[in-house]
Amino acid sequence: MSSTACIPNIGRRLRLIVEHKAVMPALYWRKKTHRRFNDTDGAGHIMVNVGGGYFLRRGWKSLDHHSSSYPYKVSYLDCNFDLTSGEPFPFADDSVRFFYSQHALEHIPQEFCPHIFAEFHRCLAPGGAVRLCMPDFDKAYEAYRAGDGQFFAHYHGAGAGVPEKALIAMFATGIVGKITPEEVRDMAGSMDKEAFADHCTGLVSRADHQNNRGNHINWWTYGKLERMFREVGFDDIQNSSPHQSRFDELRSDGTILGLGRLFSLDRIQGFDTADPHLSVYAEAVKGSEP
Repeated sequence: MSSTACIPNIGRRLRLIVEHKAVMPALYWRKKTHRRFNDTDGAGHIMVNVGGGYFLRRGWKSLDHHSSSYPYKVSYLDCNFDLTSGEPFPFADDSVRFFYSQHALEHIPQEFCPHIFAEFHRCLAPGGAVRLCMPDFDKAYEAYRAGDGQFFAHYHGAGAGVPEKALIAMFATGIVGKITPEEVRDMAGSMDKEAFADHCTGLVSRADHQNNRGNHINWWTYGKLERMFREVGFDDIQNSSPHQSRFDELRSDGTILGLGRLFSLDRIQGFDTADPHLSVYAEAVKGSEP
């Protein structure tokens, strides 16, 4: 490798060192200081990133779970909470202004999700909103049927250039290598789309998934999100797109100090930053009580 080719790599490493050794601790201090003096908005409500990990945005709480797959420093998490516990969220009724979750619920088995959606509705204050984004199974399925291999480029490791493996890796990672491409083609050709998705996620061992929570084990489309929102009481639901939330507080790309990509901590500071080209976005607002 030439010396000139090394320069971009050196610059990238230096930027990462600054971000994680200086900027992240500074953001953590800023967030903690802000919370010490003003833990809520003017009406006494909080804002929560579900599955946010090291989400260090001032005024926000991060709810996530320390595990072997995500060995977070627990002191950085405001709420160390397991979404598969079946327990109520650690927030009072009507106490949350916003819930946000980015590429998290595809890691949660479907059987736990109705409870999670019910908790969103219980905890939100009237007029509060939940914004969710995750891999879009509609887009993935259509790309697979159209032979669009470029769509799955992000999953080249799990898919290894095989479209059937890449498709399965997006929503049922645990069965990659345990089911043949021919079996995937047969099922996709003979089953309704959603029945196919349910069947594949049902094949994933729940016991294995407990030790591999970084894997995907659920599928999502806007239609499924809308149904689940309605089932728990939401009626103001919108099919959204990246950085197009109805609420100013849910729009930011995570850049620091206006310096563009030089100091952009993406998921640590921003919203809608994870793989927008393959994601679905849905936003639901809790109405006033009758």
